[in-house]
Amino acid sequence: MKPIKLEFSGLNSYRACQTVDFEELGKNGLFGIFGPTGSGKSSILDAITLVLYGKVDRAENNTRGIINLREKAAEVLFTFELGGSRYTVQRRYERLSSDPEKASDRNRESVRARGARLVKDDTEVLADRPETVTRAMEKVIGLSCEEFCRAVVLPQGKFSEFLTLRGAERAEMLGRIFDLDKFGEPLFQKASARRDKWQAEVDSIERAKAELGDCSDEEIREAEIGAQDLEAALSQAEENYEKTKSAYDQAVNLKFLYERLRSAEERKAGLEGQKDEIEEAVGVLDGARRAAPLRSIIDTIRRLDRDRVKTEEELKDATVNSERADRALESAVEATKSAREEQEREEPVLTARKTRLEEALKVQLELSGLLKKHKNLSNQLKSTEDGLQKARDLVKDREARLEAVDGLVESLSAKLAGLSVDPTVRDLVEKAYGLLAPLQSAATELASSKKDLDKKTAGAEGARANVLRVYAELVGLAASRYTWSDSGDLVAGEAELPSMEGAKTGSELLAVADREIQVAARLVGEAGERAERAFIHDQAVVLAQSLEEGQPCPVCGSEYHPCVASGDGESFARAKKAKSMADSCLSQLQSWRNRLVECTTSWDNLRLNEFEARDKVEKREGEFAEARNEFLAAARAALGDAVSEDSARADIQAAKNRILEKDREHSKISRLLQEAQDDQKTIRKELEEVRAHLSGLERERDTRTTEINLLLEQIDERKAKVQEITGGEDPQAAMSRAEAAIRALRERVKQAEDKEEECRKEADRLAQEVAKIESALSQMEKELREQKAALAHGLSWA
Repeated sequence: MKPIKLEFSGLNSYRACQTVDFEELGKNGLFGIFGPTGSGKSSILDAITLVLYGKVDRAENNTRGIINLREKAAEVLFTFELGGSRYTVQRRYERLSSDPEKASDRNRESVRARGARLVKDDTEVLADRPETVTRAMEKVIGLSCEEFCRAVVLPQGKFSEFLTLRGAERAEMLGRIFDLDKFGEPLFQKASARRDKWQAEVDSIERAKAELGDCSDEEIREAEIGAQDLEAALSQAEENYEKTKSAYDQAVNLKFLYERLRSAEERKAGLEGQKDEIEEAVGVLDGARRAAPLRSIIDTIRRLDRDRVKTEEELKDATVNSERADRALESAVEATKSAREEQEREEPVLTARKTRLEEALKVQLELSGLLKKHKNLSNQLKSTEDGLQKARDLVKDREARLEAVDGLVESLSAKLAGLSVDPTVRDLVEKAYGLLAPLQSAATELASSKKDLDKKTAGAEGARANVLRVYAELVGLAASRYTWSDSGDLVAGEAELPSMEGAKTGSELLAVADREIQVAARLVGEAGERAERAFIHDQAVVLAQSLEEGQPCPVCGSEYHPCVASGDGESFARAKKAKSMADSCLSQLQSWRNRLVECTTSWDNLRLNEFEARDKVEKREGEFAEARNEFLAAARAALGDAVSEDSARADIQAAKNRILEKDREHSKISRLLQEAQDDQKTIRKELEEVRAHLSGLERERDTRTTEINLLLEQIDERKAKVQEITGGEDPQAAMSRAEAAIRALRERVKQAEDKEEECRKEADRLAQEVAKIESALSQMEKELREQKAALAHGLSWA
């Protein structure tokens, strides 16, 4: 995530809007934000975590106390880039109480999220509510708030928290950060599932193998032979089955035909037994066929007799009902007449009373409106009186606060006057304090230079001791310790070497080494010459031993041999050994000189470093003395000549601290004084506003009182008029009773008329029913006579 821009206001110690342009800060590479403790550096990190996750790690309950005490709200806007997209997230928090002065300590610290928004690339809104913005940020960044604070933004004192996480917790967090979860538990579960699947298949195969038993080649061949025998037997059994099935189907068909034949024979035998009965039934059937027309006539006559009897009974009942309906009609006509007479007598009186009561209701309605208006005005007057009391209390409160703030301003002004520092003294102390750092630096550099000198002196002494140790080896290597014996042997003795304890440079020792090498070189040359002479001498001795008197010399041919060589013939061997000793001495000296050169070179270099370090110490001592004298002069000018060299530094530091403390106190008192003066202006303005509001409320109270008095006169007038009309009776109830009486009169008339009409309709219906029944009865009797005549004629024919 790359931060682009951060804007916040009302957060912690920041009241006004603050802007941090990360692009401008980071255009030249790495940057830092520095400041003393309490200057608000951590508030920048708080703003970032608050806008991203709605939490401040340092705040109680995540957000309590984050809003500046003199602000009502805090707002943060943060723009950053991630994955090639630019995101802008914004949140706003407000204090629970709208008036910071009236809020309790708990409410003053409690805040509520009032808005949140997350926008991608300035066009796409990803979330617009606090909780959805938090979930969207966790999805976009890929970290929870706790992981973000541990791995990306580490607040004060929280770096060690990440380092002290237990191994499992740290691995879990790093796994989520670097998307390693898929290689952890999920991968283990997939591998376990795959292992279980293949293990199950292996177990199944093993069980199948166990069920198969022996699966050797011989057993398989025997099983194949057995399978072939079984297949042949199966083919034979299938052929037998087909033959048997065909025979069975034929047998079933024969059984069905046999059962049908037996059933037909049984029916035939039964019909032959019933032949006489059937013939007799046929004769009866012929007689009945001739008498069939008479049967329908008889049935009709019987039906008509039954219907006639029934109709006569119905006629009797209908006649009784018709007479009863006529009597009811006469009663209904009488009741209708009585109801109409009562209506004509009572309704005009009730109508007149209703008219008076309507007037009374109209007056009472006006009275209700006046009473409602009186109640509203009374409530308004009470509200005004309450407002007046609150305004008076508020005036007293603001006057008391103004008096307290005036006293605070006077007290702070007096304190502020006592915290001023003489500019001359301030300049002198600042000058001396400014020289204190160079003095301390000079002292530090001097001590460092002396320490370096001691180190390099010790190194030079060690190198010198090493050179002397190597030089001491020359005693056993020096060529000057060798001498020649009379027999030609090279004999080693004690070397006489100059003492080098007082040597100042390595060149002195190298000069001795070079002389010894020169001696060794001469010794090698002399040993070579001696070896050549010894070789010739030994050859001469051998020749001399081979000469005989009177015989010619094989070399010169002389037969005379005066002064022949003598000796043991070992001269050359001794010379050759001496030559080897001289060569070895020269080689060892050259090797030794190389080591000595290395040691002396190191010694010379270290001595040169020592001389440079000593010069540097002398230079630092001069600089320190100059800085000390300049500081002491400035310190005595600031604090007086009584200041000693030993206590000057502490005294100047103490004076600087006193000035800083006074400055801090002065700044604090100035800030408090400014705040008190701001409060003073605010309270005075509020006091003027409250007093103006109090005057307005007093005028409003007087107006309401006048309106209420006028309204009471109108109310009394309306009450008297209603009393005159109703005589103390409730007009609405009296109106309801009058209207109910009128309705009751009309309802009784209507009911009587409806009853009369109903009775009339019922009487007409019953009369029509009687006539209808009489007509039907006459028709039945006529048809009955005709059917009886037809029956008599039919009987005579049959």
